[in-house]
Amino acid sequence: LLPQFQSLLLVYSEIQLLPGLVLGGCMCQGIYPFLLDFLVYLREALPDLYIPKEAPAFEALGAALWAMENQAQPFTSLDAIFTDQRAGLATLPPLSACQDMVDYKHQERGLAQQGDRVILGLDVGSTTTKGVLMRRSDKAIVAAEYLRTNGDPIGASKEVYQSLADQIKQGVTIEGLGVTGSGRQIAGLHALTDGVINEIVAHATAAVHFDPEVDTIFEIGGQDAKYTYITNGVPSDYAMNEACSAGTGSFLEEAAKESLGLDVTEIGDTAFRATAPPNFSDQCAAFIGSDIKRSSGKRAVRRHRGRAGLLHRHEL
Repeated sequence: LLPQFQSLLLVYSEIQLLPGLVLGGCMCQGIYPFLLDFLVYLREALPDLYIPKEAPAFEALGAALWAMENQAQPFTSLDAIFTDQRAGLATLPPLSACQDMVDYKHQERGLAQQGDRVILGLDVGSTTTKGVLMRRSDKAIVAAEYLRTNGDPIGASKEVYQSLADQIKQGVTIEGLGVTGSGRQIAGLHALTDGVINEIVAHATAAVHFDPEVDTIFEIGGQDAKYTYITNGVPSDYAMNEACSAGTGSFLEEAAKESLGLDVTEIGDTAFRATAPPNFSDQCAAFIGSDIKRSSGKRAVRRHRGRAGLLHRHEL
């Protein structure tokens, strides 16, 4: 955050330095103590900076001032504010009705044997890091791990290596290491491997392995979502949302946790119970978040419906 504001202030300093006013919830130092250093920097960079004591609640203060000068509904009781009614959102067919349209692919699993020749595959993503040991003779997975990256691709890679080693009870020979994901360059450099492969190629190779006729891939990543078109088993076109978080795994997890109090591992099972998921039609993550809060605030909309609506937006 600090480097971004440093760059911004540098641009403004070259134009004209004006008195500044800092507002918003970020000024709640009890909630965001890490911003103390940022505020110190701002005060040094902007001598005329003013942070009013009401800064954390300026929006609420503005709403109250507006209500004083405009006609507003009088407050009588909470029952008069919160009413039972349907959320003003269209609904979608239940996700459970589409389960027969999904074919889940599973790679054969096996036990490592003494002398097995294996390949190590590592996917260092923005949110999670995955690793497998695949036996060359029959392509069976003899060890696998899936864990959080936690902003440390090297540390996560080491954890995966250790977990894979702990799962192998027999002596095996690792003959190659392939690395993909957003952290592939640094993880590949750390592992001293030339097998650094971008996600588009990795996805296409795995998809064609399971279905040689596949021609379209949609991948929901931690911080981006990708579309890939395959021609004759080779990716020939792709697109990704690089700027917006809508439609990504991190947004799905954050929205479910923040708005619905749901852990990411619980989303699927509970969403399948919904019979009328609301249609969050907006494409923007911010507006979808508003829709979620609006629908969950209506007593007639149960939480599992909101979860299913969230999944519907990611499927579309």
